[in-house]
Amino acid sequence: MRSLKNKAGFTLIELLVVIAIIAILAAILFPVFAQARAKAQQTYCMNSMKQLGTAVMMYAQDYDDNLLMGIYTQNGQALSWGDTLMSGKYITDVVSLVQKGCPKNYPSLGVSYGWNAYLGNTCDGFTPLNLGQIKKPSEVLMIVDCVNYNFAEAGAPYTHGALYYPGNQVTNMPPGHFSTVNIVYADGHAKAMSKGEFADPGVNYRLTWWNIFED
Repeated sequence: MRSLKNKAGFTLIELLVVIAIIAILAAILFPVFAQARAKAQQTYCMNSMKQLGTAVMMYAQDYDDNLLMGIYTQNGQALSWGDTLMSGKYITDVVSLVQKGCPKNYPSLGVSYGWNAYLGNTCDGFTPLNLGQIKKPSEVLMIVDCVNYNFAEAGAPYTHGALYYPGNQVTNMPPGHFSTVNIVYADGHAKAMSKGEFADPGVNYRLTWWNIFED
């Protein structure tokens, strides 16, 4: 009977070759996975913003085309535009849609979206605008990917919907997705804009409240 011979194991060189191949594959695949994850975050965020745009338009339809207050006080409690949408049943969950609607913004900022402060908020004395007052609603931002800003002007953290002050897009550039920023406009539609365009002075002017009443 022939005795079995022990099979030789991997040599050191063979092991090093295998490790090198794994390292090369990892270097190729990890960026692909990271990009796929970022794209999924961008899509999730845009879907959240589309739902918010629809919700705000439904609210306006019920209140004679008046828009929301970004920040306000009710019975001594500071509330935000997300709370208004939630209490009116225009959205079902303010936490998942407004606070955590953007999987990229929320972990670092604690909130996902900011309401155009100039469309109405008690912090700065702005009353809610009527949609009829906005001459070019398709060019005026209403909700935007949030920025790392102090939203505690009225003494409370507005995790259910922050404020965003247009006009300082360069210094307060939203984190965005890849090289774009997701925006809901005053007519309710949502789309992405490149960061370069978002910070451009000409586009900046169109997006800000300074252009709200102009033809």
